Amino acid sequence: MQQQQAYDFETFMPREERERTQRLRVAEPREKKPLLKRRDLSWVKYIVVGAVVLALIASALEARITSMELTDQINTAKDQLSALQSEYAYLTNEAEMKLNSSDIENAAQGLGLYEPEQSQITYVERDEDDTIVLPKNNLERTLEQVTTGALSIMEYLKP
Repeated sequence: MQQQQAYDFETFMPREERERTQRLRVAEPREKKPLLKRRDLSWVKYIVVGAVVLALIASALEARITSMELTDQINTAKDQLSALQSEYAYLTNEAEMKLNSSDIENAAQGLGLYEPEQSQITYVERDEDDTIVLPKNNLERTLEQVTTGALSIMEYLKP
């Protein structure tokens, strides 16, 4: 059963429309392309790996710089400590030399100072009455000893 058309309208159509209708055809629906194919993403892997490598290099450089700064600070502190220790040793030696008793005694004698004699020392005793006891000089002590001896002999000879 074939159909026949009474009129073939295509023969009456202008030529341009005929060509346009012939060129148009229905195509099968295409599969949707993913926006980024797997092979198109390979450059992203390289970028990520490069960024990780650069981050590791940057952190290693930062650690090295920090280490060098700390080493410099330690060396500066060691130099200061060494200088202070030598200054301490020098000052200690100077103090010992200045506090040497023979040097002090010689300096005092150079100024005319001598150790006091017993007769020059005054003791102050604080009892019920305020009294000052002056020590006796050598002559007074000798006379007192002679007087005490003479008194004891006289008591012995007394009838």
